[in-house]
Amino acid sequence: MTTLDLRAKIPNDFFPAWELNALLDGYANRPAKISSMLKKGEIIQIRRGLYTFAEPLRRGLLSDGMLANQIHGPSYVSEDYALSYYGMIPETPAVVTSITRSRSRRFDTPFGVFSYRYCRSQAYPDSPASRTPISAGAGPGTTVVAVNTSGRDYRCRGRSKQIPDRYA
Repeated sequence: MTTLDLRAKIPNDFFPAWELNALLDGYANRPAKISSMLKKGEIIQIRRGLYTFAEPLRRGLLSDGMLANQIHGPSYVSEDYALSYYGMIPETPAVVTSITRSRSRRFDTPFGVFSYRYCRSQAYPDSPASRTPISAGAGPGTTVVAVNTSGRDYRCRGRSKQIPDRYA
């Protein structure tokens, strides 16, 4: 099976190792085939168990936000990267920071550095009822999601953060 055949069978630009193994089922030594594809540059390992196709075979651009959600989840992009994305700060951050309910982690990938910070479950928006769509400052057709915290005090990685109602 060629890489073009794999591209035709895998609908997304990101794919887990189990999907790749399932498609390479006819090979006696699947790890060797995957290693060969990595060495030839046909696929790129983002992190252990997660791959993407080389740039000519991708169906679109890889956004940092999409990569961040694929690398470690559940998580949502936050802090400097989100502020920069929506044009609220002029700097472009070197690290894409996300908030997660699982432990804090950092991944150095071929596509950049992705950092994940632990935040308590109460401050994490997991249901549609905990989200409030706002559109101030966003571009056309864009919805920004904010957490309605009612000014309560939440702890994110040991620091106390008071979130006023005016930002909810």
